[in-house]
Amino acid sequence: MGKYHVHRNDENAEAIIGWLERHGASVARSGRPTDVIVGYRSLSALAEIKTLKGALRPSQKAFLGSWKGAAAVLRTTMDAKELLTWMEACASHVPISLLGHGAWMVAREWGGKR
Repeated sequence: MGKYHVHRNDENAEAIIGWLERHGASVARSGRPTDVIVGYRSLSALAEIKTLKGALRPSQKAFLGSWKGAAAVLRTTMDAKELLTWMEACASHVPISLLGHGAWMVAREWGGKR
């Protein structure tokens, strides 16, 4: 089945996906190599949905660490809000430095640099 395998959804996935859709995002369930693709304001980001204690698998860390596009790990609806805020800023050309610590949530899970 290739490098990535399909896995069960985390228990918080429906709440996070529902929140994103209610707030104007398109969400496509991909399952590989991340759970979903989020579209918002003509931008796209890969997103892995995890529970508060869920850990990224080594293959997910490796993939996200090498990915050159936007990506996030979403554990709560607040993380989803931070992702949409980040995407809004990018679409509006607002300097990321004005967004605070949340803009860096996409890199903190796997030690990436954004």
